[in-house]
Amino acid sequence: MEGGGRTNSIQRAFSLTAERGSPVVFEPAMGMVFSSEQEAHEFYNAYSWEVGFGIERGNKYTTKPACYKTMQEFLRSCEGSNKEENTKSARTKCKAMVRLKRTADDGWYFSTVVLTHNHELADTAGEKKVWKCHNTIDSSIKELIKHMRSNNIPVNKVYGVMSDIHGRHEEVPFGKRCLKNLCATLAHDSSLDDITKTLDIFSKMQAQNPDFFYAVKVDSERRVHGILWCHSKSRADYHLFGDMLTFDTTYKSNLYEMPVGLFVGVNNHYQSALFGCVILREETEDSFKWAFSTFVEANGGKTPQTILTDQCRQMELAIAHTMPSTVHHLCKWHVMKSIKENLGALYKKGTPF
Repeated sequence: MEGGGRTNSIQRAFSLTAERGSPVVFEPAMGMVFSSEQEAHEFYNAYSWEVGFGIERGNKYTTKPACYKTMQEFLRSCEGSNKEENTKSARTKCKAMVRLKRTADDGWYFSTVVLTHNHELADTAGEKKVWKCHNTIDSSIKELIKHMRSNNIPVNKVYGVMSDIHGRHEEVPFGKRCLKNLCATLAHDSSLDDITKTLDIFSKMQAQNPDFFYAVKVDSERRVHGILWCHSKSRADYHLFGDMLTFDTTYKSNLYEMPVGLFVGVNNHYQSALFGCVILREETEDSFKWAFSTFVEANGGKTPQTILTDQCRQMELAIAHTMPSTVHHLCKWHVMKSIKENLGALYKKGTPF
């Protein structure tokens, strides 16, 4: 059939397996044609999931020097023998395989098909997902996971929803690690898109109100490492009540797992006044230097007389460098919290300390 006309592989699969009365609809057969190697791999992988075994790429033939592939084999994952005795490997010398060859018009077809196995086949999704080729997430399920993660649903609860959808935990066709990898990818893609949207919003706000200030810290590869912004009211409040302020960072409690820092003071009514916000990629001395120096720049060079922070050494060094005339104190609340966490045994004993 090499060099012959291309036919629809799915239609041939139905017709050939129907003639043999096979219970598996998508069963490989010699002569089946595909438009690409990837299409053939997806077809054989779908069949292996239905039957209950895993596959991997085997031998291939590539012409030299053009590196033009003309043959590729897909083997059973337990093909071959163990290299060491008394090993727990699952290799059983299974001969099940398909050999894919290229046609003259750059299509691909099954030239050899071996469907017999010398081992038991997997029955449940829990058994099938141990193979790397099957530990993947369907595109429709990906959209559902993406929707749940966009609503800040934790990964463990997302996996619980998947268990409910598939009936039970063992029937989920992918593992928790696969789900975590997908969620990490979604978070990365979302952060890139959200940064663009955030900067667009800031640009519009600055166009409407020139007193709105924002600044962006980027590295040599143009990746955003920090965003600081101050509203016009925040800047006005700082000029009036900015003699003393506190700076505190949350510890990656948001969807993007990025520290968020708040510059906060107290107005003449003893109410908290927000002077500015900053999002940082990491809590390093350089990041804090940029945050403090940019905050001072946003407020016309005015530095506070006193600043309160937690016991972060990186903050202490950054404040000494960017605001040398400012008195730096450690926040009493953080100190007492650390004392209770680290010296709780002494508290219980009722010692004079």
